[in-house]
Amino acid sequence: MRPRPFGVERWFGKYEFTTGLNIAESCIKPLTVDEIRQITGRDLAAETAGMPLGYTECNGNPALRRAIAALYPGLSEDSVMVTNGAIEANYLAFAAQLEPGDGVIAVYPAYQQLHEIPASLGASIKKWPMRRENGWAPDLDELKELVDDRTRLIVLNFPHNPTGFAPEPEFIRDVCRFAAERGIAVHSDEVYRGLRLDGGEPSPSALEFLPEATVVGSTSKAFGLSGARIGWVVGTPGVVRRCLEHRDYVSICPPVWSEVVAQVVLENRDRVLARNRRLALENSGILEEWAKENVDIIGLVPPLEGVVCFPWLKFPASSEEFCSSLVEAEDVLLVPGSRFDTEGHFRIGFGYATEKLAEGLRRLTRFTRRYAGRG
Repeated sequence: MRPRPFGVERWFGKYEFTTGLNIAESCIKPLTVDEIRQITGRDLAAETAGMPLGYTECNGNPALRRAIAALYPGLSEDSVMVTNGAIEANYLAFAAQLEPGDGVIAVYPAYQQLHEIPASLGASIKKWPMRRENGWAPDLDELKELVDDRTRLIVLNFPHNPTGFAPEPEFIRDVCRFAAERGIAVHSDEVYRGLRLDGGEPSPSALEFLPEATVVGSTSKAFGLSGARIGWVVGTPGVVRRCLEHRDYVSICPPVWSEVVAQVVLENRDRVLARNRRLALENSGILEEWAKENVDIIGLVPPLEGVVCFPWLKFPASSEEFCSSLVEAEDVLLVPGSRFDTEGHFRIGFGYATEKLAEGLRRLTRFTRRYAGRG
């Protein structure tokens, strides 16, 4: 089955590079090559001056795979495959794990790829709802009710896009235990791990509770390397082998220079994440103050991890019309909730420059009050 057009990506394709204030992006502010030198002491320009820009190993540079494996206690580099971003990792992992007719349960709302690609592969999709009245927390009992004899895969995405929700570790543990008891595989998209906003520890990986889980990660969201396009799949030998077989038809190998950049950043992850956490915490404080000041027209469940959240309008409005009118009137970019099949909402990304976030929110407030007819 042909997948539907990708709502979020088509929206960005239309507006991302022509709108002045982008407060929709889901990544932390990207690192510059000079910032990497300042943080790590590594001069990448000099170190790679003589490096041939040819093919690399199909499953990724071994040194980078070791740096990725170090993110997961006890993991071997042999369980890691480097990909062109998490979007390729998800695609390959679904292709490796699913057959037509398989049942898939996916958290919802979610990044469209997490349910659209399984459906395009012939899987039957059931949506596991996340509700704002519950603080966006999904209900484990509802998951159990959705499972049937055809269920082959449960798709998780924590920390969550677009809400910023992150469950307690015990919740991930209980989902993994339930899946293991039923012989159901778990696919966990964990690209937003690492930028905790409430002072707690970053969310655990599903691998900590289910070593057989398939996990997807990336340097794009928490590490500030979105343009490097480096992601990964961690999985069992069978899953990794099948991912490689599919990759031969898609991209052959990762980009060689990006692998070097990602390796240096991951080997210095504590210092890189310290920079990124400072920015995320400062900006999340500005965001929460904005929500409190506008509680009469905007609702918000404060995000717990990552740099996205999913506010809603407290008056009737088409999210698509609201967000497109905002671009035209104020040169400010959001993502409409309709692109996540959730009307009345919009996604804010608060990981970029603080001054741009503050100005974007100021303009958003002015526009929203005018749009709602309240001033």
